[in-house]
Amino acid sequence: PQDWQMAWLFGDLPDDQISNVIVDGVTTIDCAVGIKVAGTRESPVRHLTLRDCRMLHALGLEPGMGYGVLFHHADFGKVTGCHFENCERHSLYFALGRHYVAMGNTFHKHRSAVATEAIRPALVIARSENVSAVGNVFDSCFDGALSVETDPAGRTCRNVTICANTFLNSRPFDILVGNDDPATHGYPEHVVIVANTFSRDGDAPTGTAVDVRCGAYVTVGENSFVHQARGPGSPTGIYVRGTSGDQFTNYVELHDNVFRYTAMLGEAHAFEIGAAIAQGSSRVRIRGNTDHSSGGVLLDARRRNENLLIQR
Repeated sequence: PQDWQMAWLFGDLPDDQISNVIVDGVTTIDCAVGIKVAGTRESPVRHLTLRDCRMLHALGLEPGMGYGVLFHHADFGKVTGCHFENCERHSLYFALGRHYVAMGNTFHKHRSAVATEAIRPALVIARSENVSAVGNVFDSCFDGALSVETDPAGRTCRNVTICANTFLNSRPFDILVGNDDPATHGYPEHVVIVANTFSRDGDAPTGTAVDVRCGAYVTVGENSFVHQARGPGSPTGIYVRGTSGDQFTNYVELHDNVFRYTAMLGEAHAFEIGAAIAQGSSRVRIRGNTDHSSGGVLLDARRRNENLLIQR
């Protein structure tokens, strides 16, 4: 990886015209980048599909290294039936494109040897539109499993669907929506997280399954959350933070989820609502959920928000 070892590269030249490519059954091992797909804003790579590939031990912690697969300025990119293991920065990165799809992939032990509790999830959806992550398995991913992100230039993510995935023993979070500085980064819009399973073994560290730092028109519905924690800490199902103020988080629907959360050495919460939301005016609705957690809904501040609806 010190020599920028890259197994496959598609694009990365201003005049390249690349479209209608299928990469089937490729395995990369110990590369800085397994596969890079890089178009330009004027000439994105189009309709490139990776299927049944294996990206093992993508090495390197610096920006641009440690990626299993990197898409940048690509439209209609699809990754299906692939296996990612022990990638050191990100397993799969979708950036600056439209109509990306990740379907039926497995992400195993992401960053397990280099974890620092930084935000370095396995699958990143960044600055892109019309993206779907469906039917994937995230198994023992460190430093996060999946994120939906914007950037300092204010290029946002919108129309993202995260459906029917399985998250097992992620740490510290499963899904992160938004960034810590939405005033400059902007915030994701129209994000749907539905019909997923979030599960941790009893001895797994506690954490937050879905962390909504900011976003507009965010729906989290019909998911299953399970963690009967035997160690220290308090597991949380869904945390709506309202980072940098509630003006960056609005129209959030949390409905018809099922929580089976307990904590032997703490208190388990199905929902946590940040102080900015509890005392602001953002429209957040919690309804129709089945809550078997020991702590129910945790408010970080006294509730004054008339638009915060909490129903069984």
